[in-house]
This record gives sequence, C-alpha cells and structure tokens, in this order.
Amino acid sequence: MSATRDVVAILAIALGAWFSVRVFLRFSPLLALRISPRWVDEDKTLLLIGLELRNQSRVRADRPEVFLQVVEHAIPTGGGSISEWVAFDEETRERDAPVLDPREPVRVFEGTDRIYPGEVIAIERLHHCPQEEVVFHLGLQVRHEPRRRFGLWGPPPQTTTCIVTRCHAPTVGGISSVG
Repeated sequence: MSATRDVVAILAIALGAWFSVRVFLRFSPLLALRISPRWVDEDKTLLLIGLELRNQSRVRADRPEVFLQVVEHAIPTGGGSISEWVAFDEETRERDAPVLDPREPVRVFEGTDRIYPGEVIAIERLHHCPQEEVVFHLGLQVRHEPRRRFGLWGPPPQTTTCIVTRCHAPTVGGISSVG
C-alpha cells in the first residue's frame, strides 16, 4: 500500500514539474534574430550591418539586452578554419582563435524598452573595413532579464552569427539559435 502511494507521489511530482516547465516556456520571450550585411561602396570598405529582432512568443520581451560583436580574422590559409561561435565575453575571446582587433561587444537597440508579440524591430549600423585580407565574423546576442514572478532565472541568451568576406556574398547564419 505504501509503495503504491510512493509511486503515485513520484508520478504527481514528475507531472507537476513537466507542467511547470511547459507553462514557463509559454511565458518566456523567444526572439528571432537576423543579421543582414551588405557592402555599400564599390571598394568594399563600408559594410552596412542590418539587425532585426522579431518577437515570436506569446508574451512581450521586457528590456532585452542586445549586443553586436564584430570580430576580424585573418583569412585562414593551409586548410585552416574559423570557429562558428562569436565570443561575447573576455574569457571566451582569450580561448578562441586570435583575432586581428579584439573589441568589446557593442550594445545595440538600447532605446528598446519592450518588444510586443509579433513586433519586428530593425536597425542598421555602418562598419568601416579598411583591411583587404580580412574575414568579418558578426554575432548578435540577446540576453533576457529574468522575470520576477518566475524567480531568479530566465531564458538562456539567444545568439546568431554571420561571416562576411570581400570576395563573396555574405553567408547568413540561422534565423536564431539558443545557447
């Protein structure tokens, strides 16, 4: 009799936990991120970086912190490659491949207080690119403020990346990747 009661209690706790996670995810903001770079001059020294946020959730996103990271790499030779990740913190930047001009991420969309469901917000930034043999690795990251009613933790940061070279059209990363 007590074993049956224990099994029922365990199942009730597991079902409650599953239901709680489902409710939390329904009330967590989910944004689609897009980077749309294009060269605006014939010499390819001015890169116009289009940034777009689209709220795909059922709730508004309050005070999202959005960062743009532009990393300049030397063109890999001899079969080398560039990481698919763009480092947004100093510790990760030190572990990654060396960059030509290490910079801190720039906060963008600072005037955005909230993004309502279905709303799209877009901006453009102009980046000067004087070097010839450089690969530009762009990263866009959104960090959400934890909601007070759900405790101290919130949804994980969302990130998307894009690689731009002078000789090819920009290759745009996925619409959004979480993590």
